[in-house]
Amino acid sequence: MKRRIPEIVLFVAVFALSLVFQRYTLMDEGMWSLFLLSPDWFRETCSLPLSVSRAVSDFLLQFYDIPLVAPAITAMLTLGVYLLGGSMLLACAAWLLAALLPSPQYAVLALFVALVLRLALILLKKRIPEPKPALRLIPIVAAALVIIALPSVSRRETLSKAELCARQAQWSKVLSAATPAACSKDRSLLPYAALALSSEGRLSSDLGLYGFKSAQDLDMEGVQSREGYYFSSLMYEALGCPNEAIHRIFQAGCHLDHGTSYMVLYQLIRYNIEREDFTMVRKYAGILARSPRHRSLARKTLEVYGSRPDGCVEKESPSITNNPIYNLTMLYQHGIETQVSGDLFQAYMTLSQQ
Repeated sequence: MKRRIPEIVLFVAVFALSLVFQRYTLMDEGMWSLFLLSPDWFRETCSLPLSVSRAVSDFLLQFYDIPLVAPAITAMLTLGVYLLGGSMLLACAAWLLAALLPSPQYAVLALFVALVLRLALILLKKRIPEPKPALRLIPIVAAALVIIALPSVSRRETLSKAELCARQAQWSKVLSAATPAACSKDRSLLPYAALALSSEGRLSSDLGLYGFKSAQDLDMEGVQSREGYYFSSLMYEALGCPNEAIHRIFQAGCHLDHGTSYMVLYQLIRYNIEREDFTMVRKYAGILARSPRHRSLARKTLEVYGSRPDGCVEKESPSITNNPIYNLTMLYQHGIETQVSGDLFQAYMTLSQQ
């Protein structure tokens, strides 16, 4: 039993730290990934570097949206590297790669390396000398301290929590991530704080508390990245403008390897249901149904909306610009007003005058 202590400690440490310090990070990674049982997906994946490890990684990532499953997979990958390779250093390196990079691809690659190493040792009839159990615990402690202490790990976790909770309109959780103290250290959280506060009607009164200095702090307009376009899609959803929300989430997908992800597909389905464009709902649910993990929900969506006629009517409307203040005014003129739009407009006016 004593010989198994390092393996037990390794599995428990990886699982516990992943659950406590990277719960939302791993869930977010899962939602921005894509694994589909389709020829197009496999053809695209084979054109990417390290395609085999990427395919295995993407297959695992589809289950990361389940809170306890993601840490368990990370722990099993790390333990597998140790059991096959016989090296605690290699196992902890795989753990750090899984923790610091946006996918477990390189941890999977480390597992392949450990397998090749094991086969080579079997053919050569050699064994890697193992240090004493106590010494094998040192790399585990070192890797754990790195994950706990690195600011980049905590920053990713905070942003991931804000991203996921804002999607579900869990504004209290968004504000528990984007606190005044967190926003002062990382001002990229300010737009999420603004969205949550305006949804609760508190933005105008709490501008000073959160340290908003300019109108640009209220949104991510002009941030041409997956993160920027995703936030903008959430903001325009809250402003009652699903057409622009669709446009922005589509732009977010353009920054991904496959041009889309589970997050993008779910949001496109959601926004098109709001628009009553059921033809597009069926299209995106059909794509999502090719995922082993998400197939069940996609098929339920197809059952509900499979035969519904489209309720949206094509008509000319003013285009959304890159000026949020103008956009809010234009939406109001067309009778589109929400709890968020009023408080957000007042905040824009206040900060624009400073």
